[in-house]
Amino acid sequence: MTEEFKRAIADYGLTPPEHITPGKWERFPGRGKSGKNKSAACFLFPNLQGGVYGDHSSGDFNGNGCQVWRAERVKEYSPAELIDFERMVREAQKKAEKEQSARYKKKAKEADEYVKGLGEASPRQKYFKDKGFKPIGPVKKDGQKIILPLFNQHNQITTYQEIYPDGRKNFFYGGQKGGSAFPIPGSTDIVYLCEGYSTGATIHDLTGSMVVVCIDAGNMKKVASWACERFERLIIAADNDHHQRPKWIADGKKGKDPGEGGIGIRIAKEICREHSNIDWIAPPKIEGAKKGTDWNDCFIAFGKEETKKQLFPEYQKRLSVEEIKKEDTDKTLQIPKSLWEDKGLISLGMDAASRLSAIDIVQYNFPLIISTISTALAGNICFGQVHPSCFFIKIGSTSTGKSQTDRALRRVISPLFETPNQNNDVFNSFYGITDFASGPGLLRSVSKNSRSMINVDEITYLFSAGLSGKADPTEKQKISAILELSTSAGDRMERAYSDNGNNIVINQAIVNMIGNATPLIFKALSLEDFQSGLVQRFDFFSYGGDIPYRKRLPDLNADIGKLFAEKIYALKNIEKPNGRYDMITNAPINIGIEKKAESKLMEFSKSVIDAANDEKDEGIKGIISRRYDAASKFALIHAGATREKEIFFKPLKVKDLDYGIELADLLAEWKINVLTGKISSGKFDSDCSLFLEGAKAAISVGKAPTWNAITRRRKALKNLNPREIDDIVEALKRNSSISIDDSGKVPQYFPLEDIKE
Repeated sequence: MTEEFKRAIADYGLTPPEHITPGKWERFPGRGKSGKNKSAACFLFPNLQGGVYGDHSSGDFNGNGCQVWRAERVKEYSPAELIDFERMVREAQKKAEKEQSARYKKKAKEADEYVKGLGEASPRQKYFKDKGFKPIGPVKKDGQKIILPLFNQHNQITTYQEIYPDGRKNFFYGGQKGGSAFPIPGSTDIVYLCEGYSTGATIHDLTGSMVVVCIDAGNMKKVASWACERFERLIIAADNDHHQRPKWIADGKKGKDPGEGGIGIRIAKEICREHSNIDWIAPPKIEGAKKGTDWNDCFIAFGKEETKKQLFPEYQKRLSVEEIKKEDTDKTLQIPKSLWEDKGLISLGMDAASRLSAIDIVQYNFPLIISTISTALAGNICFGQVHPSCFFIKIGSTSTGKSQTDRALRRVISPLFETPNQNNDVFNSFYGITDFASGPGLLRSVSKNSRSMINVDEITYLFSAGLSGKADPTEKQKISAILELSTSAGDRMERAYSDNGNNIVINQAIVNMIGNATPLIFKALSLEDFQSGLVQRFDFFSYGGDIPYRKRLPDLNADIGKLFAEKIYALKNIEKPNGRYDMITNAPINIGIEKKAESKLMEFSKSVIDAANDEKDEGIKGIISRRYDAASKFALIHAGATREKEIFFKPLKVKDLDYGIELADLLAEWKINVLTGKISSGKFDSDCSLFLEGAKAAISVGKAPTWNAITRRRKALKNLNPREIDDIVEALKRNSSISIDDSGKVPQYFPLEDIKE
């Protein structure tokens, strides 16, 4: 079994230790590290039936999840054995994280003491003379060496980098580089992220902006994850590693293609896809240069003024919105002003979100405000068996501002709800988790905060089976947990395990979930998602327009934002009248409904049931039938958003119900008339659509629509085999969707709608 465990470690790209003792942690060099390095670790379970391993420098034991090996057996594992195995994995992961955290703390203390004993760097040092700038930022010196102390997001020194006069660089052995950076103070209107210190110093000197030096491209993702929460607008000043276009790609050998511009630009693009308030730029290639180009090279080659122009996005030669073929706008959900103008707290919240984020897209702000109000009402009022529990998805292209509105509102609301818990850890009673690794993980988090708002920055992965054609068991678990939370709103939930101490019990779970997605979700959705009820439980707010121009900068200190936050706090903590609720369980008050409104609700209920019974498609039938509960839920939200404290717990009125019906009908009709038309019958349809999209995207940037150009823009197609590619091309030819030009060395595929007369 030990040899099998070693082979698993080797297959992961690590060199396993020669001797592995069961039940004992073994440390060994990380991927690509020298013999003295000990960043990798493995643990073989005492029963030899499994183990864990990973590389701390890759984040395997901190955030990414450790690698797990389980011995193959002729006899299948029993449920009890699987539970015991999962327990051992959790314990090993927890111990590894604890030990690594202790090592990092020790090294951070050593680094801090060392840096404090050093003097300030001098412009007379050889490094600064060669680079052509003076010391900028909290840089130190040790003899002729330059010392860059690296700080984490809490402004604590974690480690440091040594730069020698000849340019060689070393890190303090054992320190925590991941997520740490060197800050260069400056204006925060625009904050730049870059790799090296000389690059950062050059950028600061030319722009006066704050620069966060991430040390290398691999660390930039980790730094960006916290920097995007702290600063409103960030720009990644990437290195143009054009020299990293290795010959082995043309030779067809295995290995990850860094793409044009190398790893620096590739990672910059990946970060921008994940964070809406981050953009990227890169310096032009310097002709004749054997190595890549960074911004210090650009400054030396082209001079101050030209480099300064390149550093500002408005001067960067990039494809403008007008040059990009406009995407069809039939995906956009048109939300009438009657749903958000003159609607009390809803209108106030819409104004606050717009001011705080400088994003005026109604399809992003409206669902966020409704979810926020719904979270404040959760546990206070209900109507029959209906509770204010919303599950929303905002859909829009990258960089249009989906996440920006979320962060802006959270920034003003969170401080009011953050209090220490019994362990003196900061606890937020309004917001729940932002990501979850499993279904039980979601439920366990909800059990600690059963009336919270869950915000998922990228929710497309929940529907990933529609893209891959395969159902991930973990994703199924997550979906099952979401469906359970939606169906059981306000009820007691209990999930039992063989170990009673790990049972999950949730009393009156009334959660709100809002997620963000790119238009890729239209390809990820499948017919199975409709039939299972997943799509039926989520409401979709889609924006299909262009990236908007910013009319103004965000007003981070807008009084209206603070006013909205205070009203949300008051709503969440509203005092319930004596005698109307159970003081022990603190159950929400059933406020009931006035007779006129009840009569209208019964008419609406009959029309909903009749329409559902007339529908043969089970997926659409589910969407129609849920309009009844949706209307009641939105009526509750309207009541809570428009009432004064004195009449807050009065029964629902006709105007509340009218609002609920209007919004419920709007969302249901869009799903039936628009969303269902975008659902493919399988992966083949999705691949055909991706092929056409990739061809259009290649043409829009002036590239010939060859197979390579298409797959660079739709990477999901790269794993197709030649037979699958031929099938797609043949199908598109039969449908008159493409014209093929095979007069050159490689065929080019032109979408027919894009061919000009």
